[in-house]
Amino acid sequence: MSEGIAIVTPVLNERSGLPRMIDSVLSQTVPPGLHLIVDGGSLDGSYKICTRYAAAAPYPVRVVRQKGEGLYTALNEGMELADAPLLGVLNANDRYASSEVLSRVSEAMAGSDADLLYGDIRYERPDGSRGRLYSGARFRSDMLRDGFMPPHPSIYIRRELWDAVGPYRTSYRIAGDFDWLVRALLIKKARGLYLPMEMVLMNGGGVSARMSSRLWRTPCEKWLSLRANGCGSSPLRLLKRYFHIFDK
Repeated sequence: MSEGIAIVTPVLNERSGLPRMIDSVLSQTVPPGLHLIVDGGSLDGSYKICTRYAAAAPYPVRVVRQKGEGLYTALNEGMELADAPLLGVLNANDRYASSEVLSRVSEAMAGSDADLLYGDIRYERPDGSRGRLYSGARFRSDMLRDGFMPPHPSIYIRRELWDAVGPYRTSYRIAGDFDWLVRALLIKKARGLYLPMEMVLMNGGGVSARMSSRLWRTPCEKWLSLRANGCGSSPLRLLKRYFHIFDK
């Protein structure tokens, strides 16, 4: 078991996706030291699925109920409770792309002085087939000023960095993860490490994937984050990000 990795999963009415996510964690050749699930008040039976999983899993699983105060509040609570050297997020409707993800993360970070690690994710189409690859291979920290970021579901963070940067800012609806990376990589000058591996199969139907969000809310929130953190950019500059392909 990898005592060094804690996974945080926010859940809100994800009954249909939970079994695949759970199976992908159970299949890991190196299990997590802790899987912490924050349920935001699910009404569809998700909480019962999580508690049954917690009772049967061969590694520690903790399920926490929350009052439904939003994604970033749930993530903040999970990150604070997950006492481990490495912290990662696996969304309730996503799943690991292979059984070797946690072992590869553990090996890569053990042999590196990096503060955080990221890799690649693959979007899944509604029919379950594999869609577009979102790769972190070409990412460099300064690209945040243009709105680019490594794929958030592939990121693993050292506990010390999380404590130094602080929690996600809950004033953002979509760009809380982007804002956190701005503070980590541009302000704190954290060191990133790219792991060349498909790490997560991601459901493509999230809020940030909707066209209205992509063309308006997301770049606006990113610009507000960059401005608040004293990092120069503009809404027009950020919109250019949506006219380029950031895949391998």
